[in-house]
This record gives sequence, structure tokens and C-alpha cells, in this order.
Amino acid sequence: MKNITFFPRSLGFGLLTIALLVSCSQDSIIDETQSSLDVQSKSFNEMISSTPNHPILDESQAQLLEKISKEVILLAQKPEFRESIFTETVKQKSGDYDIELSSLNDILKSDTELKLSFSKISDLSKQFENVSGGIKLKLYYPRAGTFEKQGVTSPNFYTKSSDSPEIVIMNTYNEDYSSPAYQLNDKEDLVFTQNVTEDYANNSNVYVIGSESLQRT
Repeated sequence: MKNITFFPRSLGFGLLTIALLVSCSQDSIIDETQSSLDVQSKSFNEMISSTPNHPILDESQAQLLEKISKEVILLAQKPEFRESIFTETVKQKSGDYDIELSSLNDILKSDTELKLSFSKISDLSKQFENVSGGIKLKLYYPRAGTFEKQGVTSPNFYTKSSDSPEIVIMNTYNEDYSSPAYQLNDKEDLVFTQNVTEDYANNSNVYVIGSESLQRT
């Protein structure tokens, strides 16, 4: 009888433990799902400002920055754009691998297909300059420096690649100095994808948008 009564009691304890583990696991899944939904429901400005270190943007600045980021991501899927950006940023006219977005349409040689997008980005950047008191936005391409160090003067951007373009906002970083990266979803909304390191950006299809002049927290 002892064995019989003891066994059910042990089994009951085991089932209780399993139930607790399952409950905790389910709670964890629910928390992760809720966290994911919370991120997806945030505006672009809210996503930026939720990072420990970030530029202070008013709503009009954030909306313009969001529109510019979307245009850059769409363009960065095209090898012609990637080639043009590399060719221009590797010149380091400002001392870094960047280009002023307001002059994008004037600096980059563009075919008919890209010209409209270049003009749109230039116009949006000029609007940002107006609402921010003269802050000029730049597009920084870290990978250009890596190509140069490797002695690659003509990267082949026309090969098929699964390296989807990502956007990072300058002066936005975590305590470990990683930065949130964004991509476009199926609805062409900017969504957080991952936190990226400097090394990752130097070796991936990452574009940094912003300005050192943007006020930080």
C-alpha cells in the first residue's frame, strides 16, 4: 500500500512540476509574442527613442527620416544604386565613406529608372534640413571602407545575393554599442530586424542615415 500511495503522490508532484514548467513556457511564449507585437505597433520615432542612446527627433523630423529610409532601402536592392554609392563614398570627400543626401540627385549618375527616386530623396532631405534648423543628412556606407582595405576597386554588385539591405540611424545605439537595424516588411513598413555591430555593418549591405549634428539623449 505504501508503494501504491507513494507512487501516485510522486506522480502528482511530477505532473504539478510539468504543469508549472509548461505554464512558465507558455508565459514566456506569450511574453515574447506580446513583445513582438509591441515593437510592431510602435511608430518609427518610438522605435528610435526606445533605444538607450538615440537622437532627439520631433514628429516631423522622424516622419521625413522614415520616408528617406524607405526610399534608400528600396534603392539599395538595385545593383546600380549600390555601385553608385560605393563609387561616390569611396572618394571620402568629407573624410568618411558618406554622401550628402540633399545632393544625391546632383552627385550620382542615374539612369531614368533611378532618377525619380534620387530626386525624391534629395527633396525629402532638404525638407529635413528646413525643419531641423539646417541639419544636413548623410548616407554612410561602411562596407566601402572594407572593400578599400581589401583592395577591391570594382565590387560586383550584380551577382545574386540574399544580403537584404538594412538601415541604421546614426547616433542610435545600445549600451553594448550595437545598433538597431531596420528593413521593410511586406507592407513596406519599416520594422526592427536585429541589433548589429560595427563589424557586421562593415561586411553587410547596411546603410547608416543621419548626421553627427543630431542632438542625442
